[in-house]
Amino acid sequence: MNPSNDNGGNPTASSSNRRRLFVANYDSSAFVLSAGSVLFRTHPETHQLQVCLVYNRKNGYWILPKGRKDQGEPMHITAVRETYEETGYPCVLHPCNMPTRSPPPGVELHPSAVLEAENICEPFAMTVRELKCGSLKTIWWFITWLKDNNAEKVVGTQMSSEQSYESSFRDIEAALQIMDATAFQEVLAKAVEIVQKSRESRPDHPHRL
Repeated sequence: MNPSNDNGGNPTASSSNRRRLFVANYDSSAFVLSAGSVLFRTHPETHQLQVCLVYNRKNGYWILPKGRKDQGEPMHITAVRETYEETGYPCVLHPCNMPTRSPPPGVELHPSAVLEAENICEPFAMTVRELKCGSLKTIWWFITWLKDNNAEKVVGTQMSSEQSYESSFRDIEAALQIMDATAFQEVLAKAVEIVQKSRESRPDHPHRL
């Protein structure tokens, strides 16, 4: 893994005074592609916005649902599948308003331009982590919603390595406190910000009360 500048590693006189951008190449044996989601619902009685957290009884850690993509599986499908497997709650991608650098289909957009898109299901965050073996792991984060806002938890969806997982919905303030100072705090806070702003800006939002 060798860093280089942004013109392919070939410095020129004109680039000598510019900040060099990091570039690294990894073959398929040296990176892990993962996806997860922040799962929301509104409480059936209080109508408060809630988020689903996962507690690992084995190590005492709180996490957000995520996992590796399967071969041939699109990342957004991975996020929904892993969320269902680890929490037991059926869920769907939830369209929100959010900033993105992804252009609309057929639209030319400068790579540095940021659009404020409406009702999209794009990744809202990405985690990049170096593993102990030196490989790189990326996690694409999506926003999901409990199916029909009232789907029951399904028992037995976890993989064998996830049998110690317990999932539960928590009010937003409590969830943020639980995740404070964890690796998931920023991801959760950003998802909450996006969902709350989307609800406020859309009078017809299906879960806006």
